[in-house]
Amino acid sequence: AGPGGLLVDFMRWRDAGAPRDAPEARWYLSARSFLTTPATRRELLAVDARRRQGEAGARATLLAPFAGGTGAGLPYFVLRVPRDRLLETALRALAACPDGELKKELKVVFEGEAGVDEGGPRKEFFQLLVPQLFDPIVGMFAPTPGGADGSIDEIFFNAACDWYDTEFELAGLLVGLAVYNSVVLDVRLPRCAYAKLLAAGPGSDARFEPGLEDLAELDGQLARGLDQLLRYEPARDVEAVFCRTFADDDPKAPPGDGALIALSEAGADAPVTGGNRDAYVVALCD
Repeated sequence: AGPGGLLVDFMRWRDAGAPRDAPEARWYLSARSFLTTPATRRELLAVDARRRQGEAGARATLLAPFAGGTGAGLPYFVLRVPRDRLLETALRALAACPDGELKKELKVVFEGEAGVDEGGPRKEFFQLLVPQLFDPIVGMFAPTPGGADGSIDEIFFNAACDWYDTEFELAGLLVGLAVYNSVVLDVRLPRCAYAKLLAAGPGSDARFEPGLEDLAELDGQLARGLDQLLRYEPARDVEAVFCRTFADDDPKAPPGDGALIALSEAGADAPVTGGNRDAYVVALCD
């Protein structure tokens, strides 16, 4: 059918509510993303975003006489931010922004600087924002101990962070806003993070059950140790050799605190043996 046919299929699929399963008479190629390349899917999403932005802008223009001179009457979502308080201002603006405004094309204005955003300030905004948002000092995300290949350039959600519940949602909004406006972000999350987010998404019937492969992306050394535990023979010597129990360091506790979290009802009173080591690894990965 060619690229044009694929675009038509995508638009019809989106207009139908992006169903995962459809009657045979309404089979959509776009519902089977594995049949297209990542570059093709990215371009289709960009086309769809531009269409939605145009519709939102046109709707705002029609309603402008009734908007009372507010930003709701503008065809763009204009975000004004100072360079010295970029992250704080952006999160506060998103928290107060109606959903309808986010559907418009984003225009960024740096306070005290002249110029019209034709794409440059928007890209610069996200380039400056991402390092601040994912900085371990902020506390929302933390660097991984190292993947199976020894890499340490990935980040993951900070399990000890319990003071940024709303900010995590706003951070997701910022990332989504960048994708919606065709801005590529240098965010290095492991694949298991995306699998976890997809499973938790609205309308998802998928269930994310992490395993050793997922753990290896976050902590290669721990994953290798657990793999050795599973393979160790003779199984009757596992308890004496590894000296483990169904308890582990609490990820929400400060480093060196010594607090433990139970991986089973018995917790630290239950030793890991050759008979229950599989259950232990599953519980630890989870």
